[in-house]
Amino acid sequence: MRLTIHLDTFGRVNPMAFAILWLDNETRQWSREGHMGLELPEWGALHVDCGNTLVCGPNDSTPCCVLEGLDLNGTSGPSRAKPDARNGARMRADR
Repeated sequence: MRLTIHLDTFGRVNPMAFAILWLDNETRQWSREGHMGLELPEWGALHVDCGNTLVCGPNDSTPCCVLEGLDLNGTSGPSRAKPDARNGARMRADR
């Protein structure tokens, strides 16, 4: 699954910040295809906690960011939602 994350709602991040991530649900890893305005490793691990996907670095379980509402364990798979939908996936930057 390819995911583009726009971080324009976070005051501490560059207003043009974005990341394009490839999420591999089978291996539970992600890789960075492109980014600007924020520091991200080239790849890392994916973890699921309480229906949220944690995007972690390659050597630790501390999340770089949390994709709220994106549950990779869901039986029907992840769904596409509008960013402002109450039950849609949103991103929270932890670093």
